[in-house]
Amino acid sequence: MAFSRHPLPRLDRFDASLYLQGPLIDRTSDTPCGVTDVFIYGFDEAIGAQLVTQRDAWGAAHDAGAEVFLAGFAAAANPPGNFAVMGDIQDLFICAHEPGADEAAKWHGVQHRVFNYWNPFVCNEQPEIYRRNHGLLLWQQDYDGAMDYAYQDSGGSTWNDFDHSPTRDIAFA
Repeated sequence: MAFSRHPLPRLDRFDASLYLQGPLIDRTSDTPCGVTDVFIYGFDEAIGAQLVTQRDAWGAAHDAGAEVFLAGFAAAANPPGNFAVMGDIQDLFICAHEPGADEAAKWHGVQHRVFNYWNPFVCNEQPEIYRRNHGLLLWQQDYDGAMDYAYQDSGGSTWNDFDHSPTRDIAFA
């Protein structure tokens, strides 16, 4: 992961060829710190036409040796869903809400991976929910992993659940 003082352009609003020149990873030699893969995050939770506008940029990312991932929705939750629009080019799909084996089968059918998130957000102080939903349930539905929305997102102080509404802080703290 890299950080910059300058904001990066959105993947749906720039000519990727200006930024991605040559391979991001030299796979012919030892890589620094053992890094062998670079993932570029697309426009978060984009749907339909918002996904399609990213196609050229994702192609440029692939040409530079990167893979593309982002969070989105299955067709059942938000038609037509990520797979119907970008399943051929999206390397890792982070599927919101309840996982389903049929969704996993689509992604695995094109040798791509599928993770789950927002099942639930990270604000419940009930460890069993996360053990079941991020463990057994994902195994049963043939998902490859889980990602949480955030480990820390607060509307005020992370240590005060009552300093904003309508929800508590979203945090594993």
